[in-house]
Amino acid sequence: MNLLYIMVFLDMLGVGLIIPVVTAIPKALQMDAVAQGSISSLYAACQFFCNPLLGKLSDTYGRKKIFMLSLSGSFISYLMLGTATNLWMVFVSRMIVGIVKQTMTVARACCAEACSPEDRPTAFNNIMTVTALAFVGGPAVSSYLMAYGTLLPTLISCSVYLVDLLLVYFFMPDEDRQVKGSDVSLYETFVGAFRKQFTDAREIIQRPLIGSHFIVRFIQSFSTAIRRQTFGVTVIETFGINPKDIGYFVSYNGQS
Repeated sequence: MNLLYIMVFLDMLGVGLIIPVVTAIPKALQMDAVAQGSISSLYAACQFFCNPLLGKLSDTYGRKKIFMLSLSGSFISYLMLGTATNLWMVFVSRMIVGIVKQTMTVARACCAEACSPEDRPTAFNNIMTVTALAFVGGPAVSSYLMAYGTLLPTLISCSVYLVDLLLVYFFMPDEDRQVKGSDVSLYETFVGAFRKQFTDAREIIQRPLIGSHFIVRFIQSFSTAIRRQTFGVTVIETFGINPKDIGYFVSYNGQS
């Protein structure tokens, strides 16, 4: 489990390092608020549609393969984002990471499989702890490095992902998993996984206590997504904050 915590920490550290870059690149390319919102919506849509598919593929082919796919895709996406010279490079970058970035989903699945029911709450809490630590340090370090341009924090973030990928490749054990359903087409796998996601959500909502909690969590997540999207644009345009300083705000928020 310690290896899993390290892999999650490095993954979230890479995300934290790229956050100020995500804020600075649109401003450097003179993108308006609508374009920035569209990019965030594209990322969220890709996550929504591809989460069940990659979850199903990890059940079929093993967690390690999907972990490596997610880390490799993040490496490519963030490198493209940090070197973007036009709007389309930004869109493609966010679409790639939205499709393949399912490391937290796989990490939680690994916890559920490796831990006893009594130890799972502690394991999930440890994952949240290392995630918070990464979001405290990563954005602040990136904001400091932004004084030298967006390329330096981008390269460091990509280097973190490369180290994480090597750790997964060499130290994460291969699974002796029966490849069930591997003869099913990718389209059928996607449709089946997506249908199951809606079926499970409907069943959860119909339960008296769990259903109300599910709805509250959805509203909370929805409002948080709006805040995250509008925060950077608001403080930059209203208070004249430099985009490179956004990381300090994110780090402070990670401490609370």
